[in-house]
Amino acid sequence: MSPSPVEPGVYRIRANNAVVDRMGDDVAVYYPEDLLVMLGLEDGKGYAVTIDKGDFHEQQWFIEAAEGGSGAYVIHRLIQGGSERGLDDIYGDKLYANSKPRPLWAKFTFEEVPGAVPRSFKIVSEKGLRWVAQDRGSQIGLGQADADALDTWILEYVSPLN
Repeated sequence: MSPSPVEPGVYRIRANNAVVDRMGDDVAVYYPEDLLVMLGLEDGKGYAVTIDKGDFHEQQWFIEAAEGGSGAYVIHRLIQGGSERGLDDIYGDKLYANSKPRPLWAKFTFEEVPGAVPRSFKIVSEKGLRWVAQDRGSQIGLGQADADALDTWILEYVSPLN
């Protein structure tokens, strides 16, 4: 798959763990409720980034083109007080949101998944590693997905950048 352009904006990032139920010729698709969220207390690495039920978290993420015109993007969110927390993959196989300067945030590309739920993407780091999660509540890992791992994400557009 090749990188797909994504409109810069504010998004909810949902886990694409949709269940397809085939009943004869009818197909029912149950859409995911799991959102990308920052949880816990910020430690030396930052906040753990996980997927969790969206009922009470409704966290929104800003997706913007990375500096340098490479076709990559940075992903961040605001916390209380208006400070930013950008996604960072510097710690190897886990995704964190921390307060490092913007030029140090990880850069990602989006690979659209044909035939999946609309706006479904594989999200790939500049190191070539995909976002993967084993289940609800697990921290987002970076690597190659096994058969049981979730590695497709839905970008739910909320608004343009302000």
